[in-house]
Amino acid sequence: MTHIIKTSVLRAALFCIWLMASGQNVANAKNMKVVSFNLCADQLALEFGNIDQVLGLSSMARNPALSYHWKLATAVPAIRASAEAALQLAPEIVFIGQYDARYTKAVLVKAGMKTYLIPAWKTLAETRAGVIDAAAQIEQKVRGEELVSDIDRSLRRLEGLRVHIDEPRSFLIFQRRGYAQTGGVVAEVLSHAGLRDASDEFGLPSAGGFVPLEKLVETRPDYLVVSDAIAIAEDQGQALLLHPAITRLYPPKKRLIIPDALSICAGSSTPALIDQVLQEIEAKVILK
Repeated sequence: MTHIIKTSVLRAALFCIWLMASGQNVANAKNMKVVSFNLCADQLALEFGNIDQVLGLSSMARNPALSYHWKLATAVPAIRASAEAALQLAPEIVFIGQYDARYTKAVLVKAGMKTYLIPAWKTLAETRAGVIDAAAQIEQKVRGEELVSDIDRSLRRLEGLRVHIDEPRSFLIFQRRGYAQTGGVVAEVLSHAGLRDASDEFGLPSAGGFVPLEKLVETRPDYLVVSDAIAIAEDQGQALLLHPAITRLYPPKKRLIIPDALSICAGSSTPALIDQVLQEIEAKVILK
């Protein structure tokens, strides 16, 4: 009988070791429950948490145009970004964004609930450190480290394109109604491929700003970075991209397409973002 008990204990121990080696979450018996109020926080909750850990997400999590993990999000209830909704679900931690209501956070803290602020990361260095810390909040640090490894692996592939670009090329991240973005993770990723951000030639504020059509035509960066390849404007926000002057200077081969779902939230989507940039540059920039 003693032999049988010892054998059973040994088998259980070996089983746990096998599961840990295969990437399964065994040691995490606590299986921390998490709620998210913010689109970018939603992505991280889904990236790092087992699906049964995630009790609720923002309504935007299921929007395929904005959410990288929208398919996973369909298995999780959408909730209002309110303290009452979180308290009702009783998670062990609530992921919030930097623009979520201060009152909501204050109520949660007063109720003794742990909250974790996920800011909008502006650089790859911030993204690397941030994803590891966010994963650790729900006892999944290894998954954060794996995501960082994926980011770095994609970057190394992208940097290999530098030698194939015949001369320095510039880009402008150009959004709805002519809003141009300055800096950020997308610009940094493009710089790893050897392209130069032309936003500093437009005298824009640090957070970006609107670019007059005349100034765009005058400055003429080599490429526009846009979120989709539109043929018909669905609203006034898209109409500028179909202006005759812009379509003449920037036909499809001069537009690098990076969907919003890859660029809005740094973190979970960053390896896919880098891979998308690689594909666009291979198809439209490399000339030798």
